[in-house]
Amino acid sequence: ARSTNGLVLFFFRPRRPAVVGCALSPCRLSSNRLSAYHAVKGALDADFSEAYDYLPYFYSRVFDLSWVFYGFNRGKAVEFGKKEPGCTFGCFWVSDKGKVVGIFAESASAEAVEKIKKLAREQPRAPRTEVLQEQGLEAFP
Repeated sequence: ARSTNGLVLFFFRPRRPAVVGCALSPCRLSSNRLSAYHAVKGALDADFSEAYDYLPYFYSRVFDLSWVFYGFNRGKAVEFGKKEPGCTFGCFWVSDKGKVVGIFAESASAEAVEKIKKLAREQPRAPRTEVLQEQGLEAFP
């Protein structure tokens, strides 16, 4: 694997690199770029007073594989699920204050993706590590 400007390249065959994933952590410009719409809307509409709610979101869809990530990859990483075809698996990031601050999931249903987004935004208190590992998203009602 070789990293180039945040892109991780894996070379399975000579002269045929495949971009597998990209991550710039932390990306100092990310917040500025993602808030551009909000700034323009506020400048054009004097009555616009909605607070900007920044929630990092990354995803990938390739053939029958797809993953989502909401939140921040800071703190302790706790894996969950079975890493087998057709099964959902992923990772929670739990802050030093014991809150879930980020969630990654592979092969999650649309309902699970909505739950992941909600959890990342609300940052609930995390149950014990063993509960997260065994129950995954089901640990949160």
